[in-house]
Amino acid sequence: MILIAFDIIHCNKKELFNKAFEIYIHSNQELNCFKSIKWTDNQITFPGDAIVGAIRATKWEKILKLVIDMKLGTKTRAIRNYVKSRRDSELLYAEHEKRRKFLRN
Repeated sequence: MILIAFDIIHCNKKELFNKAFEIYIHSNQELNCFKSIKWTDNQITFPGDAIVGAIRATKWEKILKLVIDMKLGTKTRAIRNYVKSRRDSELLYAEHEKRRKFLRN
């Protein structure tokens, strides 16, 4: 049910995302539950020259900032670490994309 709610927010009510995210994290800091939700846009298209990894890393960085700003301390350590790992993974992918585009040109 929560998956559907956040999917609707992503698609139709982006201005509500921060508040809904805050309410969710305050009520549930379980990492497996957090992982089960698509926190970045599910369906999105990018222009051909976009560095997709960098765009996705920026989205994870915004989520990390939201978690840190809640000041829940150790309650959200696992979530913070997960978000950081997702961000770092996307940054590595962005570097791969940049190299590939450079070598193609």
